[in-house]
Amino acid sequence: MSRVDLSPLLTVDEAATRLSMSAKQLRGHIRAGNISFIDVGLQSRPSYRFRASDIIAFETSRASSCGIKCGESTAAKAMTNGRMTSSYSVIDFAAQRVARKSAGPKSGSRNSGKKSEPR
Repeated sequence: MSRVDLSPLLTVDEAATRLSMSAKQLRGHIRAGNISFIDVGLQSRPSYRFRASDIIAFETSRASSCGIKCGESTAAKAMTNGRMTSSYSVIDFAAQRVARKSAGPKSGSRNSGKKSEPR
């Protein structure tokens, strides 16, 4: 004789809370086919319910044994021969603005040959 699961079915909001995600994100997983569900709604309007075993199966399928996705961490990938290979730099926007103002107007611009007149 097979064992029947008599635990109550979870709604989308309850399942999302259990999985620590938003209902919108859970619906995305439903559309992608990542999580099993029971449709208790009408044909024109689905209403999703979840067994506790389906939630546990989803959690297990998404679990990672090495913290983040298996492989090198982002910091480890950025290191090459002991040096960081990042292309980020600090930008001094105030210095750029001063340099643009001191360079004067570009040639061919509307105000390149005219002096500004007070209004």
